[in-house]
Amino acid sequence: MRVDVTAFERMYRRDEDPWMFAQSAYELRRYDVALCLHDMHGSETGKRVVGPFIYVRFHFGTHKYGGAYPGERLDEWAQWLGNRARDGMHVFAYFNNDSGGHAPRDAVRLRRGIFERLYPPATIAADVTAGTSRPHTGDRRA
Repeated sequence: MRVDVTAFERMYRRDEDPWMFAQSAYELRRYDVALCLHDMHGSETGKRVVGPFIYVRFHFGTHKYGGAYPGERLDEWAQWLGNRARDGMHVFAYFNNDSGGHAPRDAVRLRRGIFERLYPPATIAADVTAGTSRPHTGDRRA
């Protein structure tokens, strides 16, 4: 199955006119384009659904363009993204490269957090005991 995805990344200032953001979100939804969410300090989009899927670019670890993400911050995103996935939305995430190599490790931590929220260990154990399996919905290894 092919999925066409288009996302738009727009940096904006916190003091920007809220009407402008609302108008932009309206146009994106109208054309079935997702807003690329991000956490760049000073222009964060926050957690919001704008478009047919979720795409997040993580730019900020412990400092601009670098450092590992604190566990609490990734847990908050994993909870929100897991809920969106449970709602049936496709979820994509990208971690900006950094000189310390934290991006791939943070990506694995986020994926694991989402997976644990979608498939808690108790439900997986119950499936195994009952001899049932979950439908295959893609690579969900953590």
